[in-house]
Formats: sequence, structure tokens, C-alpha cells
Amino acid sequence: MSVYKEQKITKPKIDDMIPEILSGDKRWLAEDFIAYLRVGKMNPTWASANSWKCNHKGKGVLYVRLRDGYFSISVYTNYWDKNFEDFIRKENLYDFIVGNLAICRRCHTNSCGPKCGSDAESFSGVTKTFFGKEFGNLCRGSGGDTHFHDPSDADIVKIKKLVEFQME
Repeated sequence: MSVYKEQKITKPKIDDMIPEILSGDKRWLAEDFIAYLRVGKMNPTWASANSWKCNHKGKGVLYVRLRDGYFSISVYTNYWDKNFEDFIRKENLYDFIVGNLAICRRCHTNSCGPKCGSDAESFSGVTKTFFGKEFGNLCRGSGGDTHFHDPSDADIVKIKKLVEFQME
């Protein structure tokens, strides 16, 4: 049975999976980040194979994924507006955001293609405008327009700022 099919039945808690998939500093960072989310009343709920979604007041905020010794965080950007862009500039997070946009990698064959408006043979992602500039080839199957792969301590501090903005 595939991991997805097994987890679809068991819907494992992220706390049980972190020690199975991560070790060392990565494990500590992931456990600390999950504890932080819970303090903010965002309990990760199983969404897909080794993936958990976090909502705040009914609004999707982010996904956490665990894979082969690493973890990643995808933060939703669908709520972006002028206030959010002002916050990004004030907090000097522009390069952090733009440097971690989730580029389409053709990995969501059954969900990304139709959402991207492309046929299965020519995934191209979507184009979105942030800060008055168009960014193309963004993934729509990733759970967010940003993707932070194996975030460092410093990255987690910045991700927490993004999360806190959404919780206000």
C-alpha cells in the first residue's frame, strides 16, 4: 500500500511522523515550529502523504511537508494585498519571499495541470503579480506560492513573521 493510501486511512499526527523522518537539528526545528503553531491555535491536520495543513480562523495559512530526511513549509500568498506588501517591505522580507517562490516542477500531474490552465503535456504554472511585478511558472499544487525547503533557524524566524501577519 502506498504511503498516501495508508495515511489517508490513519491520518497520522505530524508529531508522530517527525521522529520517523527527521533527525538532529532538522527534527528539533520542525518540532519547535509545530509547537509554535499550536500556541497560535493552528493545529496541523493531515492533508496528503507526509503533508499537514494549518489553518487560522478557517483560513489556510501554510503546509508542512516531511520527506526523506528534510522538511519544507509552503506559506499561502492568496491573501496578499497592499497591507501585506507594505509589511513585507517594512520587515525586509522581499528577497526572502521572491527567492522562495514555488516554481512549477510538474510534480502534481493530476491537480496542477488543470489549475495552471495547461494540458498534462505542457505544465507551465501560473503567473501572479506581487509587488507590481509578474512572476511566472508558479506552482498551484504546492499549497502556497512560497516554498521553504529545509528552512534554517533564520528562515524560521522570517516564516514566523509571515504567519503572525496572517494571525492579526
